[in-house]
Amino acid sequence: MSFIRQARGLGFDIADIRSLLALGADPEQDCGHVDQLATGHLRAVERKIKQLEQLRRELNRMLSQCRGGRIADCRIMEALSDSTGSSAPQ
Repeated sequence: MSFIRQARGLGFDIADIRSLLALGADPEQDCGHVDQLATGHLRAVERKIKQLEQLRRELNRMLSQCRGGRIADCRIMEALSDSTGSSAPQ
């Protein structure tokens, strides 16, 4: 159980954990497939970090434009209501 907890703590999904457990059943085999799984997971984490950084920048930009006052004049509400979706990072 600690293997599964550790893998989940690192963000591996269930399918990858199953693969890792299956690979662990034969400790004499080459670990290339384990490296591939970990590399793929790292790339996914890096993409997620990039998306979160874009999200942080956009939220900071929206907040920096907030001047307080009435909802009718709120730049944050205006950006969220923008039908073009230009305020949301991709």
